[in-house]
Amino acid sequence: IIRSLENTGEAEILAQTYSILSGDLCSDFMEEDRNRYDLSYEAAKRGIEVLEKNNMKSSPLYRNLTVQLSIIAAESEEGDVQEAENRMLELIAEEKQKAEPDTEEIGELYNKLAYMFANRVCDYEKTYEYYGYYMEEIRRIYGKDSDMEADCLEELAEYHEMADDAEGACLLREQALEINLREMGKLYMLPPIFKGIAIAAAKAAGAIDEDDKFNRVMSVSDSYIELAEEYSELGRDEEALICRQKALSLLEWQFKGKLPDPRTAELHRQIGDYYNENGKNRQAKKEWQQAKEICNVVIRESIYEDEVETCKELLEELEELE
Repeated sequence: IIRSLENTGEAEILAQTYSILSGDLCSDFMEEDRNRYDLSYEAAKRGIEVLEKNNMKSSPLYRNLTVQLSIIAAESEEGDVQEAENRMLELIAEEKQKAEPDTEEIGELYNKLAYMFANRVCDYEKTYEYYGYYMEEIRRIYGKDSDMEADCLEELAEYHEMADDAEGACLLREQALEINLREMGKLYMLPPIFKGIAIAAAKAAGAIDEDDKFNRVMSVSDSYIELAEEYSELGRDEEALICRQKALSLLEWQFKGKLPDPRTAELHRQIGDYYNENGKNRQAKKEWQQAKEICNVVIRESIYEDEVETCKELLEELEELE
């Protein structure tokens, strides 16, 4: 098809065919056949050259192929990172010069650059630089301290983990959680442990969107549980304790008057372990007893086998602590 198109003068169709070929080669990529990435990169590059030769750099296809080129460079050992970076920056510069620049488009291009430098060459300084530019565009679109910014901070934390900067990752996750909690505080009256969070206008009880509340609580509590594990690995046990207490408070708030979430039992157990290790035996036993009570309720009433099995195993561990 490409050979036949080369003689027709149908530049855009030819470039589109190269784009399809490049994408198919990537999607069919198998680990033992490294040539596929090489060919995919070459196909994308030829598609770009066709458009450049025919003065079609303003075509949306040119943008798509340029981004495709950077992704291939990020995912493989093939291709020229510097060339991909230059092409992406050229697209960004052109977009910024328009009478009405597409902020979302500019941000996404910066995001792709950050991804390329993190995954291809492990250049985290450039990763942070480009991701910072991406976050600036996100703030322009959604405003400061939006849910989208919180998601960005979580992703930036992952880049810090890739760079073996666990401390930096934890700090970013704390910032993301603070934003999430402020957004929740605008909608719902949070548990007392979060009394420092400014509440703009909590909804009346009858106006609560239960599905939204559930999703927010589960997401934030999961993040606190993961952050607690990261703090534990860093030996920062007090910060880990605080994260677990916050996760527990949210889950108990969500499941009040309902069948408890098995994770609350595990959190009580972990908090009890902390007290035990720090010589607070009475508080430790109190936490462990609450964990046992939750396990017994779940074992007796839950219809989910995995929850029952989890609680049975935890109950056995708790019995050995006595």
